[in-house]
Amino acid sequence: MPGLAALEAAREVKYRELRELELDYGTGKLSREDYEATGATLRAEALAILDRLESLDEAGAENREVEISGDPVTAGDPVTAGVADMSGDEMSGDAEVPSAV
Repeated sequence: MPGLAALEAAREVKYRELRELELDYGTGKLSREDYEATGATLRAEALAILDRLESLDEAGAENREVEISGDPVTAGDPVTAGVADMSGDEMSGDAEVPSAV
């Protein structure tokens, strides 16, 4: 599946093709039948691209939500690993620190 940038570029190309189709029809370069047939094809292609972009966006939103709301300890975050096992004293700095001998 193409990446986000490729799909966004394809969307812009399809929009340009639709604008050119409108212009060609408006200036009489295309018959109504050709305009309608080509327009239907271009719109279907554009909708397919938009659907794929939406799928990527939804998948990205789900991944961002997991990263934001996920428990860093269970996610294996090395910075916070073990923090959930600490008591309040250990977290506040009031814990007894062993002295060096």
